[in-house]
Amino acid sequence: MLHDSPLSSLIWMLTCTALVLLMQAGFTCLETGLVRAKNSINVAIKNVVDFCIASIVFWLFGFALMFGASAWGLFGTDHFVLVGIDTPRMWTFFLFQLTFCGTATTIISGAVAERMHFRGYLMISVLISALIYPLMGHWAWGGNLEGSPAGWLNTLGFLDFAGATVVHSTAGWVALAAILIIGPRIGRFTIEGATIQGHNLPLSALGMFLLWVGWFGFNGGSTFHVTQDLPRILVNTTLASAGGGLGALAFAWFLMGRPDVPSVIKGVLAGLVGITASALFVTPSAAVVIGAVSAILCLLVTHQLELWQIDDVIGAVPAHACAGAWGTIAVALLGDPNLWGTGHARLTQLGIQALGVGTCFVWAFGGGYGILWLLNKSLPLRVSPEEELLGLNMVEHGASTASLDLLRQMESHRSKGDFSRTVDVDPHTEVGQIAMEYNQVLSRVNSEVHLRQHANNALQENLDEIRLIINHALDGIIGINPDGIVTTWNPQAANIFGWSKEQIIGQSLTNAIIPPRYREAHVEGLKRFAATKKGTIVNQRLELTALNRDGQEFPIELTIIPIFQG
Repeated sequence: MLHDSPLSSLIWMLTCTALVLLMQAGFTCLETGLVRAKNSINVAIKNVVDFCIASIVFWLFGFALMFGASAWGLFGTDHFVLVGIDTPRMWTFFLFQLTFCGTATTIISGAVAERMHFRGYLMISVLISALIYPLMGHWAWGGNLEGSPAGWLNTLGFLDFAGATVVHSTAGWVALAAILIIGPRIGRFTIEGATIQGHNLPLSALGMFLLWVGWFGFNGGSTFHVTQDLPRILVNTTLASAGGGLGALAFAWFLMGRPDVPSVIKGVLAGLVGITASALFVTPSAAVVIGAVSAILCLLVTHQLELWQIDDVIGAVPAHACAGAWGTIAVALLGDPNLWGTGHARLTQLGIQALGVGTCFVWAFGGGYGILWLLNKSLPLRVSPEEELLGLNMVEHGASTASLDLLRQMESHRSKGDFSRTVDVDPHTEVGQIAMEYNQVLSRVNSEVHLRQHANNALQENLDEIRLIINHALDGIIGINPDGIVTTWNPQAANIFGWSKEQIIGQSLTNAIIPPRYREAHVEGLKRFAATKKGTIVNQRLELTALNRDGQEFPIELTIIPIFQG
């Protein structure tokens, strides 16, 4: 059993615990920046509440299942509600492991962002912190509290120094199960090549750096006391993450032709995940290789998920599940057998590492999928399409953002067609500046509408005067369109030709008033007038033989005046 340790070791472990807790802030920033603004508050509150859930559940029975006295190497049987935890070293160990459970829980929140009910996410948080993570942790780390292997994987010699598989792959595989059940976001794959951009990449970059700092506690604290291995562990952690960032930068630049910011952020995280299993067992050179391969693998898996139309918002599956699996395998491929402490040859160790990785996949993905599938049948995990389009900030928490408020006011203008009211403006924000420009557009639109309305009113008055003149003219006035169809027919024309207005409108003028022997020439003349460019024609006066309704021919004098529209 563990006994009290020197004060320096306790201080170091408590410091590492605080650093791992800082990773919650890192995940919050990372995930909040990678989602759209209308869902940012929802993602932030999930990262707060899931750690609260993990803390209480791990205290009640998660810690006991993970580190209690082992039953057949499958689960722990004592220390429920921390009964029997009574030394400073044991208290510190519990607190450190609690932050690991919180990390595993919160990884899932970003993957399922923007379309899962808050209540559904809380159930997932309980599921992973109460059952899936503790049992996987017992199999790989059971006995660490007493200082001797007890879990069945641990007894075989499975090595996962700080949890690349136990923490990160476990969470990543559960995330994969969840996103397969709830499906992709609306619009994510409806258009080929379409992407949904996060609203704040600088915030995500800050989150990445907070995670980087927190990882010093993640890997450094996994020694459980101050040792001479600490500097090498932290060097390996730093170099692997840097190798991951540069590997992602180069690979994304090669594939996309540009230095892609999200790819670099995910590459750094993948490098950190990859080295988590082997930071104690490899050289700095090997750490760089592990980090770079982790990043490239992350980008390749990200691309493959997109081809399969699997919507992982933050890349939890590539960066945590897959990079974690690779990092665990890399212990046997690139680690120093003299540092393993298992006594196995490299090939034997490789088989054990692969067994652990496969076990994690079957348990976390298979078990997680089965439980979530049943849960989804009784209590749907996904929000309605209307709620998803509106944003989870509002529908789940009654909250809003400046950009969402602006969009709602603009939508009101569009749907009602009323542009008389301007939108609200906060001039000290970027959204406020957009609102100010939009109000300028509204002002211009309203001005144009007013001018057009004034012109229409004046035109209507002119048309009324023209109709009055036409109706009281002593001459017959006839209007036709370019096809020769009658559009205007005043009372005097009705008297001359015998056709009432109702009878002639819409009929061919040529057929109505031109004798058959003259119709072909009349049609050709109309075609020439119709083809004449605006402003080039001169009024023409012609003497013609016309035909009245009774079929009698009589001479008329016809004045043709072209009126062009457009």
